[in-house]
Amino acid sequence: MNQPWLYIVLLGGVIIVVGMMMPRKTKEPDSQGTDSMHGMEAALEQFMENMEEENRQMVELIAKSRKDAQTNAKAYDERIKQLEIRCAELERQMGKHALSAAPIPSSYITDKLTYAEHAALHQTPPLATEPVVSFEPEEPEEDTSIRGRYPELFDLYQSGKSIESISKKLGMNKGEVQLILQLSKQEEVAPHE
Repeated sequence: MNQPWLYIVLLGGVIIVVGMMMPRKTKEPDSQGTDSMHGMEAALEQFMENMEEENRQMVELIAKSRKDAQTNAKAYDERIKQLEIRCAELERQMGKHALSAAPIPSSYITDKLTYAEHAALHQTPPLATEPVVSFEPEEPEEDTSIRGRYPELFDLYQSGKSIESISKKLGMNKGEVQLILQLSKQEEVAPHE
């Protein structure tokens, strides 16, 4: 895998190393300069080999990951096929049970229909669902007026009890009792308007 950034980095490294060696060349004897140049070339070759090895390992890792993903996808496809077959089998069994559970009215018996004829008349698709109608008795509506919610308070008030005694007896604040009484007066006036 040839990557341009890799070559740029390597070229930069070579230029830096050569740049560092140039001033030394003038100060050191010629034989030592060639030795250091060979050492530099060996270091660069080692670096290149290490980079190639890392790239090869990365390619192998990607190939392994791709192979694992394909294996998993095949396993999932197989599992889905098995579930679809099982679902179809269950639907077929439900259809059989629905036919066997259908009651035979007495009028059919008197008309001498066979069980097979009865089943053919009442055959339903496997997953057909009929709407469920529930008949629940309606609960009587609660009195949502203020008087309906606090009947004991209004009984005490109409019997002539003071707001303070009502609040003590019912365990409410005086302000709360006054508010409920005012709201009930407003509620009585509102329907007439």
